Amino acid sequence: MNKQGLTRHAALIGSNNSNIHLFSKNKYNYMARISKQELERQYVINKKTTTEISRLFNCSPSLITYYLKKYLIPMRPYKDDITGQKFGKLTVLNYIGTKKGESKWYCMCDCGKATEASLINLRRGGIKSCGCLKSEIKKTHGLSDSRQYHIWQGMKTRCSNPNAIKYDQYGGAGITYDERWESFEAFWNDMGKTYQDGLTLERIDSTLGYTKENCKWANYSEQNRHRKRWAKPVIV
Repeated sequence: MNKQGLTRHAALIGSNNSNIHLFSKNKYNYMARISKQELERQYVINKKTTTEISRLFNCSPSLITYYLKKYLIPMRPYKDDITGQKFGKLTVLNYIGTKKGESKWYCMCDCGKATEASLINLRRGGIKSCGCLKSEIKKTHGLSDSRQYHIWQGMKTRCSNPNAIKYDQYGGAGITYDERWESFEAFWNDMGKTYQDGLTLERIDSTLGYTKENCKWANYSEQNRHRKRWAKPVIV
């Protein structure tokens, strides 16, 4: 370490040298060994980020993260805090950290089993349980991998997930679905008798939501004609 680096280090730690020690050189001039007490003061009490703490001690943010995990200090989410929120059968307990660029959360399923899930999968509905929900569905009707099941999922996603493609044309435009159709069994009891492969789910009146009375199965050409018929005129 050069003289300038030593001077800067001495100015930073001052009389707190019992909290920080030097043990090797690296591209940051040195690697700091920070005590649990000091890290809790900066991260938990002062609410500083890992980047801010790393600048304070002239080390890398990854080293700060290393010590947070080593001292079992719960990490804060980078942005959104979804602690306590429920997604499907999963209740979010606490933030784990970032893995491969994704925010990971520790969740508890209604069945009592714990699991990890990413923020993006929770919000997009990509994960709704520890895996038990899929098993339950498969045992109930055996259609969880079928085309008609994915059509039902697509309908729900378009109407209820703000991150879904074309949400602005469905849920964002006030289009909803029958509350009973939250269950696939109820949806299939209403629509299953007239289903045929190659047909898609269509609303008879495009200004209304998805209900038994307002839905039918239609082929793609019929659905395209229907869309043109209900298309709003362009005002110039």
